Amino acid sequence: LTVYWRTPEYNFTRFVTGVFEALLLGFSFLQVPNTQAGQLILVSASFMSSLASLMNINSAVGNVIGDRIAFYRESAAGAYSAFAYYIPLLIADAPFTLVTNFVFGILFFFMVGFQTSAYGFFLVAGLIYSLWAIATGSMFGAISPSEDIGLTLVPLMNSVLNLLAGFLIPANAIPAYYIWIYWINPNAYYLSGILKAVLTGVEFICTEDELAAFPYPGNTDDTYAFPDCESIPPQNEYTTVVVNSTFTACEFCPVTSGDQVLTQFGVPEYDQWISVGALIGFTAFSWIVGYLGFKYLRYLSR
Repeated sequence: LTVYWRTPEYNFTRFVTGVFEALLLGFSFLQVPNTQAGQLILVSASFMSSLASLMNINSAVGNVIGDRIAFYRESAAGAYSAFAYYIPLLIADAPFTLVTNFVFGILFFFMVGFQTSAYGFFLVAGLIYSLWAIATGSMFGAISPSEDIGLTLVPLMNSVLNLLAGFLIPANAIPAYYIWIYWINPNAYYLSGILKAVLTGVEFICTEDELAAFPYPGNTDDTYAFPDCESIPPQNEYTTVVVNSTFTACEFCPVTSGDQVLTQFGVPEYDQWISVGALIGFTAFSWIVGYLGFKYLRYLSR
């Protein structure tokens, strides 16, 4: 921890970048209304909330590779084991990561205007996700032969994980030969948990120009099957509109609840806290692989 305090540039840059990203994204998604356009923007904002953590992966790669040289020297002298060096390295980084993402979460969440009941889960999921990101960056720093290779692998991984996270391609539309990636994807678990938290129980409305319409139904003998649009099941969701003297239409609001949005994007029906459990598991996996990389791999220049 003392060593990290002695390298303030790394942590200060992360903190300033996190605040900047929160303000940039917050003003981009400022106070999203609960309209038809708004429901898609809320999903986009949920997806983009992972940006600050994902950018930390890159910074962790270079930082760990720089420290790795010192570990090789001290390990050769018998001063440190891989466990004694690598695990404290992760623990020392945690406070800075958590503070940065705590500030990011506060600014971003309330600027977007998510329902306040979701804040607790949003904060917990965001903090665990940020720890996964740092652990994964450290893992790539431990197993990559050079910083250039590590910084090439990370964007490749992020591209695949973001593509199959359930936003760019809804989960129910991912091809069968790729769906296995969705189920081992930390980004997918993070996004599904956040979407459940911020959309469950939310009601959406239509502005006048967002209403959809269909012709008022009639029988073949030109008598109407229902006295008015409001009588068509499910009742009270349609409005009768006379377009002209010969054409009557029924208007309705296509999306009226957050649950409909979750269904559209194919969000799995498991409890949102399962997402947090999955992220903890992915974080532990990255820690273990990074530790094994420190213990068994040596990339020395002679």
